[in-house]
Amino acid sequence: MPTSPRRRTTRSLLALLAAIALLAGACGNEDDEAGDTVVDDTTADEAGDTADETSFEPGTLASGATIERFDADGVIVHTYTNTEAGFGNTTTVIESDTAVVLVDAHFGAEPAAEFRALAESLGKPIDRLLITHEHPDHIGGIEPVFSDVESASSAGVVEAVAAAGTTITSVIEPGETEIDGVTYRIDVFADAEADEQIVITLPDHGVMLIGDLVYNDYHVVMSPTFDNWLSILDTLKATEGLELVIPGHGPPGGPEIIDEGIDYLTTARTAFADSADVESFNAAMIDAYPDHLGANLLEFGRLYGG
Repeated sequence: MPTSPRRRTTRSLLALLAAIALLAGACGNEDDEAGDTVVDDTTADEAGDTADETSFEPGTLASGATIERFDADGVIVHTYTNTEAGFGNTTTVIESDTAVVLVDAHFGAEPAAEFRALAESLGKPIDRLLITHEHPDHIGGIEPVFSDVESASSAGVVEAVAAAGTTITSVIEPGETEIDGVTYRIDVFADAEADEQIVITLPDHGVMLIGDLVYNDYHVVMSPTFDNWLSILDTLKATEGLELVIPGHGPPGGPEIIDEGIDYLTTARTAFADSADVESFNAAMIDAYPDHLGANLLEFGRLYGG
């Protein structure tokens, strides 16, 4: 049976992420101060032992990850943002009265275990783990750390993740669902940064988990579907009562980070039209956004047949 485009995309991105991690690891620790990626060869048990000793007050952990906490009208939102070496992935714990819901699972066992320890430090059971999309830096922690937790995403994401060899245990349908007294709205979008992804909104609390449709202060894994992607962001920015937006990479912010994402994509669309190849495109984006982190993320894009 021919391999579908979605399977090829997921597998090729996984291979590229792994190659970058191995290359950085081969450089050893001498470049750590420059923020190079290192190989995450920590087992889940070892990572758990380290995480158990961590205090999860807001701030920067010994691992370099950053914890933030937000009171969203009775729901407490805890975010865990990894270092630049960990692609700046942001995962979230949504804490309600008697349970917590987690969003995304990191690339490696160590940050995933520390993220789980953050959730468990709250003393409430994990209701489920929601996965925004199929990219390896959002699902890599499922098998080593969250295999005992119910997980869910859209039907397309579940299929794509299964093709990559990982199991998401259930499909969550678009629309509204209630978890521990909190209304969650699930919207499904296709053909943007990922082939398919979900956006999770808490409409009564002004919170949106926008996944990789927006990166904050990070360069973006690009797709040539600029017009569709921009249309999605225009739709999402019109959400009423929005106060907290949590991106897939980089720190949380307000609704303004959607506008910043629109500006970035508009710049990228122009750079793509003006560039002959991926090298010149990447150089143009780095020149336009010199303070953004994660320039290596541009290498994972699907432009120019990538």
